[in-house]
Amino acid sequence: MRFITAALAASALSVVSAVTVSTDFESGHDTSRWGTFITGTGASATLDSTKAHSGSRSVKVVSPGGYAQHIFYGLSDISDVKAGGDIYGRYWANFQNALTSDHVTFMHMTDASQQALRMGGQFSVVDWNRAGDDSIMPDGSPQSIAGSVAIKAGTWTCFEFHISPSTGQIETWIDNNFITSLSTPQSRWGSTYKPNVSNWGLGWESYGSGANTIWYDDLALGNSRIGCS
Repeated sequence: MRFITAALAASALSVVSAVTVSTDFESGHDTSRWGTFITGTGASATLDSTKAHSGSRSVKVVSPGGYAQHIFYGLSDISDVKAGGDIYGRYWANFQNALTSDHVTFMHMTDASQQALRMGGQFSVVDWNRAGDDSIMPDGSPQSIAGSVAIKAGTWTCFEFHISPSTGQIETWIDNNFITSLSTPQSRWGSTYKPNVSNWGLGWESYGSGANTIWYDDLALGNSRIGCS
């Protein structure tokens, strides 16, 4: 395993409550909670001061592309958040390269029932993907793709999500806008799939050859909607 660099150990951690955890990378760091926990070869996650959504620092993820060159930074254990009920997440991301038609992942959650629940891109828009059956949401039809979002390069974008382990509901907001095509129940996934996730990581994994550099900032996970402010 490639451990996070010493520079990143200076990133910030704040625990808002027993089941809400956040970091803005500004000062202090609890390495028992935050760090790189999924990594391949050739990729890196380091503290960076060239871009920040707030304050002066973010975490910079660099991947040369290709499946083996993946990396994810975040929380390797979210059992305390799961114990509180529904899971809500918020993060800001700044992509050097816009999403293309390639299939990629930039958010990874290990899932006991589907290997992994992933947020990423395909058809040049944001999608959800289940690793076990490789099913995507939206379904890839022109109508569904039109209902998703194409992320602009070089700009800060706010991603929010809601996962209910009990009902199977998944909801997605991007820049405070609710995205119906990235939310259930719907004909694509319905309500029978109930995510059973154990961690939360942000990074980059390409199933083609798409290289990218992404800055992540103001990460938060809890039991109620966190918002983009």
